[in-house]
Amino acid sequence: IISNSKGNACDLAANFGVPPGKIRVVTNACDTVAIKAASAEPLESRHEAVFARPVIITSGRLRAQKGHCHLLRIFAGLKKTNPDAALVFLGEGELEDRLLGLCADMGLKAYSPGCAFPPQGKGDVFFLGFQKNPYKFLSKARLFAFTSLFEGLPNVVVEALACGLPLVATRCGGPEELVQPGLGQLVGVREVEGLARGIEAVLDYYGDYD
Repeated sequence: IISNSKGNACDLAANFGVPPGKIRVVTNACDTVAIKAASAEPLESRHEAVFARPVIITSGRLRAQKGHCHLLRIFAGLKKTNPDAALVFLGEGELEDRLLGLCADMGLKAYSPGCAFPPQGKGDVFFLGFQKNPYKFLSKARLFAFTSLFEGLPNVVVEALACGLPLVATRCGGPEELVQPGLGQLVGVREVEGLARGIEAVLDYYGDYD
């Protein structure tokens, strides 16, 4: 039986009775050459205005598993010390309306597909929906925030690393197998304060080199 992560292999053995000797771990592949080429594609001018600011980006289906509500609450607090920061979501999903409502409740100005794009990229949170080439966005952000509650081996973390992005991620099953020292920070699932400190530290560190 093939498992794409050590965590999934342990789950198969512990919860499904699969003999460990019959499990082989083969991690997901990543075409770094293709990603590097795609990441060099320029952004549309309306998106360039957003990415001229310090952008926190995340990618994935908008669903409860991804912990996006936690990320929005963290971002609302970070805006007090980093007022120019922007938060970008790549992906679609059933929680989009709920997340937009949460933005409104916290006083965050949010854009979603179908709305007029704010002039000069002004706004706080940008839901950009599905993007055929997410790498051109990832490569131009300041950091990647990954707040999932549970995962196997998340491809998006591999792709963010391939784009050269520093990461702040939860120890939700897969990132701890991928994020090596110097590439990002790992915190516990639902550790909102730890995530906030990690994101703020990365923003401040790289802000010194603008």
